[in-house]
Amino acid sequence: MFLPPNPQIPQKFIYYPGVLKIWRPDVTGKEFYEILLFLVFVLAIVGELMPQGYICAVGGGSEGTNDWNRAPYKWIVEKADSGKIVVLSVNDETTWIPDYFRSLGASTSYNLRINSRTLANSQAMYDSIVASAGVFIKGGDQYNYINYWKGTLTEAAIKVVFNRGGVVSGTSAGAMVLGEHDLSAKYGTYYPDDALSNPFINQSHVESDFLKLIPGVLFDTHVIERARQGRMVPLFVKLQSDGINDVTIVGIDDRTAICISPDGTGRVMGSGAVAIYRIDSITNISSTQTAYRIENLLAHQLVAGWEYDFINKQIKATTASTRPFVISSPGVPIADITLTGTGFKANVWTSVLSTFLQSINSSRIVVLTNSTYLSQANLLVTALSSLSHSAEILNYSSNSETDTSFTSALSGSTALFVVGDDLTGLKPLLNSGSVCGGILRTKLQQPGWRVFAFGETGKLFTSGFSDNLTSDIYAAYRGKMTFATGLNSDANLVYQSTLFDDSDLYENRMCSALWAMFKGRLRFGMYGNGTTAYSFRSSDSSVTSSNFPLFLFDASGSTLCDSSVYRATSSIAPRQVIAINNLRISATNIKTSSFSFSQRKFVESTTGIEDEDVFKPENKQLTLSIFPNPAGRDFSVSVKDEKTTISRLEVFSITGERVFVTMESFLDEGVKSILVNSSRWAAGTYLVRAFTPNGTLFGKVIIN
Repeated sequence: MFLPPNPQIPQKFIYYPGVLKIWRPDVTGKEFYEILLFLVFVLAIVGELMPQGYICAVGGGSEGTNDWNRAPYKWIVEKADSGKIVVLSVNDETTWIPDYFRSLGASTSYNLRINSRTLANSQAMYDSIVASAGVFIKGGDQYNYINYWKGTLTEAAIKVVFNRGGVVSGTSAGAMVLGEHDLSAKYGTYYPDDALSNPFINQSHVESDFLKLIPGVLFDTHVIERARQGRMVPLFVKLQSDGINDVTIVGIDDRTAICISPDGTGRVMGSGAVAIYRIDSITNISSTQTAYRIENLLAHQLVAGWEYDFINKQIKATTASTRPFVISSPGVPIADITLTGTGFKANVWTSVLSTFLQSINSSRIVVLTNSTYLSQANLLVTALSSLSHSAEILNYSSNSETDTSFTSALSGSTALFVVGDDLTGLKPLLNSGSVCGGILRTKLQQPGWRVFAFGETGKLFTSGFSDNLTSDIYAAYRGKMTFATGLNSDANLVYQSTLFDDSDLYENRMCSALWAMFKGRLRFGMYGNGTTAYSFRSSDSSVTSSNFPLFLFDASGSTLCDSSVYRATSSIAPRQVIAINNLRISATNIKTSSFSFSQRKFVESTTGIEDEDVFKPENKQLTLSIFPNPAGRDFSVSVKDEKTTISRLEVFSITGERVFVTMESFLDEGVKSILVNSSRWAAGTYLVRAFTPNGTLFGKVIIN
């Protein structure tokens, strides 16, 4: 219980809890004290039913005066009644945030660095925090906050501010500790591709005994820019295995915030979206020690101006620009197509090609490409020859449209392979007047004709897709993505390959599926990744995966949609994130599961789940060699297997900032050892991620 230091001194404002302001300068000290005790008793009961103070959770990202952050930061100041706001962190900080709060009307604001349990337990820190009307927790490493502050006077002081109706806010890691449950980062970052493969790894550790300001909520941040939808979904599996069933995961994009009032109303502000994920009556989750399946997880995605009621668990308000979401076609995917998670590499596709060839009429196999990717086409023909199948190459260009031998070969094909790392040379096929495109549209409706399209080329055979994703790593943020209608117009499917291939493109690729579903009013969205083949069957309108887990969006029940109106510097259109209600998400790492588009659920081809039915990383026997470690000026990274090469290497600081990445020239062939210059890095622990043909490997290096 918090009481004023001297109850005999009438207070101008008593905040308790969040909704009460008393102005009674005429009462005696005894009367004042009795009134206060009564109110504490009554409101303590009310406080069990609703949050007591205000919460502002910010998704991280760069900040600027009068930019996206003005609305949420101004909200913080207003809910603190323009009083004192303390900015907490464990690191040395600039004065930008305190200065900004003061410029928005805070009476005073300053940084408090609390980087040890001794400081966290000091009376001076407690007194300074308790005397404030608002608390703001900076970004960094959330486990530092849990490790240094949990069970200390600092935690108690933050709760005092909140319980008497103040505002507690935070950005990035500072926002991630505001809920009842916290993804702790105790054992490192929970990467989305790893989470989809295995939700139960150590990095999924959740703390449920720190702050606990919003009951039943877990916050995640930097969602779209770091593709963290891929970890939010399987995290429900881990939570359920820990006995935590009634939880709402709130995923906040960078440069975006959700501000929650004591009545449970959360309002979205800023440039991006806030995703609200939870389990409801039609959600199914099952798991063993290694296998999992989550089906029809409910998701609402909100943009600025939308409101969510955390008490009644429903959307409370939308904007004037909100419009109906009406699916353009009642159809489901019907063509026999195989799409892959990445482009063609001869040394990794042999087994998948062999399986595919067993299911086709191989009397006339053609390989469609354009001049840029003829070398890939030739490698594919060689690979097919090694499997005792011949194929002819069709090098598409504008002249192909009137070349009767070309169109005849395409029309007479019994199976088609398509290669190319981008769509530039093949996009003319989508034009309404394209003769070759017309042939492909017709062939897609023919039973028995099969397509195997690698990487980005697979988008051609869907209903629609987002394009122009690689010309600018900020394409989605700056409104530069474009929408194209695919050849398979009745399929109601959007597909995005190479989801986790390049962290610079995470945002573009992660938001591309939902944005294309929004633009084309399409029902299903699906992601592909890595050396994985996704086989779509017309016989039962289903899809199966050869390696990486299935990960799908279903908008069959969606009725409302909207989009961001925020325009960043150098933008040509608003940020390309959307709002949509009643979205369903399904994912599994069980090989024997297929997703039925007609039934909108997983179906199993065998009964029971055995350990061999689970997708496993291919790198369990491989480890990274980092030498020297600890390092000083530089260090080298290689795989403890002389045959395994590294195609891409990334190094991250402990706070998640990427400080090193290999050049694109490594991507095709790979190298056996990479030298990293670390002379300008601050001392500390860094995380190393290496991409190899056999999977992704992780390690740590200490810089002295």
